Amino acid sequence: MSPININEKNAEKITAALSAANGRANSHTITCARHVSDIADAANDYLSNLGLSKACMVGAKVSYTSGDDVPNAYKWPRKVTHAHLERRKSGWFINSIEVVGIWGNAPKTSYLLTCEQDKIVVAKTRSAYRIIPIDEKGRDR
Repeated sequence: MSPININEKNAEKITAALSAANGRANSHTITCARHVSDIADAANDYLSNLGLSKACMVGAKVSYTSGDDVPNAYKWPRKVTHAHLERRKSGWFINSIEVVGIWGNAPKTSYLLTCEQDKIVVAKTRSAYRIIPIDEKGRDR
């Protein structure tokens, strides 16, 4: 699959790619482009809350697995959609879609940052607090 820019213009392409990947499975899968757009919007919000500007978000990746939580008594494996998104200069792109069989609850969203993005986030976090100095005996002052 070639990467697809997540926008209204490509909604049909995204839905077609989801249908091709999901096959007949639809209970626990991503089935429409709007859901993919919502994932990208949530990723934008998450990265903004970490302190990254849109320009600094380029290169960040998101891995999302669909499907709600199921009771422990749910005894059958189920098919879920696993989508990989990447932030580029022109917006979010969906790089791959695959259907995987899982037992129990699926991991939801994981974010992957570049080293530079990590440095920015750590610096912004550290600027929000100060460290209590210790005396020569190793105790807090």
